[in-house]
Amino acid sequence: MEVEQKNSKLLCSACERELSGSAYCCTEPHCNFNLHKACFECPREIRHKSHLEHSLTLVAVSRYSEGRFTCDACGKDGKGFSYSCATCLYDIHMDCVKWPETMTRRDDKHPLTLSYSSAAALGNEMTFTCDVCKNPVDKMGWLYNCRECDFGTHLECVSSEVKQQTVGDGLTLEQLRIDKKVQKAILELWDSDSDSD
Repeated sequence: MEVEQKNSKLLCSACERELSGSAYCCTEPHCNFNLHKACFECPREIRHKSHLEHSLTLVAVSRYSEGRFTCDACGKDGKGFSYSCATCLYDIHMDCVKWPETMTRRDDKHPLTLSYSSAAALGNEMTFTCDVCKNPVDKMGWLYNCRECDFGTHLECVSSEVKQQTVGDGLTLEQLRIDKKVQKAILELWDSDSDSD
């Protein structure tokens, strides 16, 4: 079905974002299982540079007892689908798999490179502080960095501009706009990948 974003209160069971556009929705009463068309068409198994030892399998239900997982890329919890390695207990949000290898910020003349752990990016075990939000980056968390400028950011901070007026949950109006742009870019990447398969 086609879901209009302004009327949608439905969430995608895979990526946990609001449904809009083409989607598959269960028509049984009291069932809230819905999928964006792009999420439905995701590959069932992938190879990813962050975990070269094994392929990652798309998992619909978390294998952990609480039904949630912690993403090894962004460090946030999830209860939707994940790409997972059961052997290594490695889990990544579906969206985190799609972060591009380089990003450019207006305030840095060099492209930022995606690193799959801050310890690897720095070449040591020091704690890394995000140059945008000034909060620490988990040693195993992914980040974007430029060694030449000694600049690095969390995944979600890479597109954030100067912090402005704070709104609910400590987010700024600018961050909310940027986050929507990043989400749209990730969805477009999923669509382009599924079109080329």
